[in-house]
Amino acid sequence: MPKASPSRALRHKPPADNLHRRNRYHHAPPDFDQLGRQYPEFAQCLTKVPSRRPTLDFRDPTKVRMLARALLKADFDLDVQIPAQSLCPMIPGRLDYIHCIEDLMGLCDPLQQGQVPVRGLDIGTGASCIYPLLACRLHSSWHFLATDTHLPSVDVARVNVARNGLSDRIAVTHSHDPNVKLPLDMTTASANRPRFDFCMCNPPYYRDEIEMADLQNAKPNLPPTTLPGQPHELMTQGGEQQFVTGLIDESWQARGVITWYTSLIGRSTTLAPLTQYLTALGMTNYAIAELCPSRTRRWVLIWTFGLQRIVSKVGEL
Repeated sequence: MPKASPSRALRHKPPADNLHRRNRYHHAPPDFDQLGRQYPEFAQCLTKVPSRRPTLDFRDPTKVRMLARALLKADFDLDVQIPAQSLCPMIPGRLDYIHCIEDLMGLCDPLQQGQVPVRGLDIGTGASCIYPLLACRLHSSWHFLATDTHLPSVDVARVNVARNGLSDRIAVTHSHDPNVKLPLDMTTASANRPRFDFCMCNPPYYRDEIEMADLQNAKPNLPPTTLPGQPHELMTQGGEQQFVTGLIDESWQARGVITWYTSLIGRSTTLAPLTQYLTALGMTNYAIAELCPSRTRRWVLIWTFGLQRIVSKVGEL
């Protein structure tokens, strides 16, 4: 078999309007006034001033959670419970990661955008199970295995999946070992194709509370936020760099199981060490896609052991 030629890391910068061209909010931002008319509970969260559009205080976690629930119901017919103590997904940004995966899958095999089933693994799905739920609403042929190490979050995620009639396409499992990212005991590859077409992950960004506070204080131009999150969602030993390094190590062992490995990256300083580590291991078929759904930038690190080439359209926002 021919070897895949090495590729350089590709950096794709979003345009001034930030969102992916297929993101439903790219040309039509959420209309708070209309959402308020549809959902009275959300209307109570809005600040209304005569002759001006209603506004939302994004520093209030309860109001942000109500916005997420209203958008999911209005735009995707998803009824999702988001526990008060859990991270609240920002829907436009979550969509951008999914659209990046779509680009990747379209390049891998155009048929997979149609009737051929696409199988994804969501590592650390959280209580909202947001990526599998959104992706399965967007694509009727997609299926997911969603994992999490936090059993209470797994229980809520299963309820969210069942409530939305997607239990036949999304399986939520509890990962007992926090040091294991890939459920290798469940992932034997067939002779014809890998078990999963891709994996996705939104890892904890910070090493500890001190680093989290220091980094948040270093962003004076960003609006203050009091959004909650449980410790396992926000912090991990060694921060996101160590977490994704572990995922890279496991991917080497599971290289016949998943076609495309991806992970969201929250800090630009993490990118160079991770790409250097990939190169040191001889894994040169990788790319970086940049997401910027708001004033906070994120990146998606992508790598594969297959012959498929990562070309410029991947992550082209």
